[in-house]
Amino acid sequence: MSTSISAALANKHAEIKANDKGFTLIELLVVVLILGVLAAIAIPVFVGQQEKARASAVEAELATAKTAWVSYLVEKPDAATVPQAGPDLDTLLSFGWPAPDVATVTGTPATFCIHITNLNQEGHSGSVGAKTKVRVVKSTSQVECV
Repeated sequence: MSTSISAALANKHAEIKANDKGFTLIELLVVVLILGVLAAIAIPVFVGQQEKARASAVEAELATAKTAWVSYLVEKPDAATVPQAGPDLDTLLSFGWPAPDVATVTGTPATFCIHITNLNQEGHSGSVGAKTKVRVVKSTSQVECV
């Protein structure tokens, strides 16, 4: 009887061994190593793309602010500063102007410069003027129109 049990166990052990399809520890470590290398390459690239996206958001906001300010000047040619309240602010906001505490305007209506400082809390600031292109830098200080 004990020989039949031993034979049955041996047969079962041989059957399990024949169907053994697992991974070895070395194979698993190699896969983890490869995944680590890929992550080390991909994460800095992803962070760089986020920086570009933040700078692009400031550029887009500046372009919108310039369009809104020019539209506002067409409506109210005597305007010299950004209104802080009332119907004039509502008119300016309807043209797409960002919140009053985000953007400021310096200069005259003919030579204005719009400044946006630290729009996305990540330190990106920018400027755009009546005759200048959008300029964005990674800084929390005001960027001058050049």
